[in-house]
Amino acid sequence: ISKQYIKNHMEINNVLLEYENYYYKYQYVDGLKYELSFYIQFYHLGRELTDAGLVAVRPNGDSYVISDDRSVLEFYYQHKDCSIKDLVHAVCTNTDFWGKDLTLIPGFEENVVSILDDIQAGGTYEEMKKCL
Repeated sequence: ISKQYIKNHMEINNVLLEYENYYYKYQYVDGLKYELSFYIQFYHLGRELTDAGLVAVRPNGDSYVISDDRSVLEFYYQHKDCSIKDLVHAVCTNTDFWGKDLTLIPGFEENVVSILDDIQAGGTYEEMKKCL
């Protein structure tokens, strides 16, 4: 086997590996934008911070208590009156949550804002059906 054959074979493998990484990366990001949107919606309904947790109120008036690390609950309570766009930006840039700035993923922040706008307009269940 010639050195050129090995070199060409390795180059092809590298291209295939890059393609595979690209495919899985963007498929993952596509799912992640929905997961993060549903997560933000869940916490964004929080209206009162108590010793028990963040008390959230659904659009139909039912309430529930969110239990999490106090710093997470305080973050969402502090941002409860933010616009969707400002909230998403605050969540995506919170490196304490994610270990990285999610706004560095091209188009990610804008997609999450769009999904949350759709949730506000049509409800979480309707948006979840798009994922099936």
